[in-house]
Amino acid sequence: MPAEDRRIGHLVVDSGGFIKNAPIERLCANAYTIPEVVSEIRDKQTKARLKILPYELKFKDPSQESIKKVSEAAADSGDIASLSAVDIKVLALTYQLSKELAPEKEIKEDLKNVETKEQIGADPAVDEAKKIRGFYEGESSEEEDDGEGEWSTPDNVDDDDSDENDDSDWITPFNIDDVPEEVEEPEFVACLTTDFAMQNVLLKMKIGMIGVEGRKIKNARKYILRCTGCKFIDKTSTKVFCPACGHKTMRRVACEVLDDGTLKLFLAKNPKCLKSRGTVFNLTKPVGGKYAKNPILTDMQPMPQQRVSKKTMMRNNVMASDLDAMESPFHFNDTESKGYRLGFTQRNRHFKNPNAARPKGKKK
Repeated sequence: MPAEDRRIGHLVVDSGGFIKNAPIERLCANAYTIPEVVSEIRDKQTKARLKILPYELKFKDPSQESIKKVSEAAADSGDIASLSAVDIKVLALTYQLSKELAPEKEIKEDLKNVETKEQIGADPAVDEAKKIRGFYEGESSEEEDDGEGEWSTPDNVDDDDSDENDDSDWITPFNIDDVPEEVEEPEFVACLTTDFAMQNVLLKMKIGMIGVEGRKIKNARKYILRCTGCKFIDKTSTKVFCPACGHKTMRRVACEVLDDGTLKLFLAKNPKCLKSRGTVFNLTKPVGGKYAKNPILTDMQPMPQQRVSKKTMMRNNVMASDLDAMESPFHFNDTESKGYRLGFTQRNRHFKNPNAARPKGKKK
């Protein structure tokens, strides 16, 4: 098949495609993206390549209806917490183009699974442990080794298997021309991204997607939140603190709903239940006021609203009657606000919090 016929008709490109320098002009006939994708790229080399693209890059914003559909699908698959607003817009644009340019293709919009037979909540073993005084470690799923294992003897080995196993299933230089070539048909509308959460939503909705440098998932998964302390399960995938015990121990776990309606969880063998941040140094003293940055310890902790003061709103109102008497709203440096007088806009005013998250470099 010619190379021109193998190209995708309409391709929506995420920031990963530009950063990895994917050959977009050879992958598609029409390339799309949103303005937010280009604005979030900070790599100098990528910015230089975007100025001299060998193809036409079309900018288009998705509709509100498409954003709503994709947000609901991402919430049902459990990936809504891992997606940013730009990622949702890229997915919404792909969904919108699929509806407009390929209406005959079936798109799965409802990702809700059937109701499970098991009760979604705390582990029943933990409920029984509440009646027992002292600590409860739970039942071990590993069998104890008594040191007397079973030995395999040569009598159990079937010698006839080696004779029956011929070279009929192997690909050799002599039969390579007879092997049928399995080539997938190109999608008319697809999305190019390296984000696994975005690929999972696209695969769930049965929308075309391609990866870069082999970074592409093959099987779609559904994720839920599970508390490592009380084993509570939450399907919303947006909770930070456990609704049952209140601790910050919610972890994302892959799951599967079987044919009989039972929920099957895929747990790691050595899960990292708790983080060591905040266990070495003492917590900082709580500070009041608008510019306080206290650590979030509970789900119902009050947070400052960071509302703009009335004086700042009057200063930025270009239609005010006494604008000439006040400071210009287009002034570059802020020297009149209360935050400047208190020193919150100055650098290195306070000591660093050892429990705060440290920057890991600029995002590309």
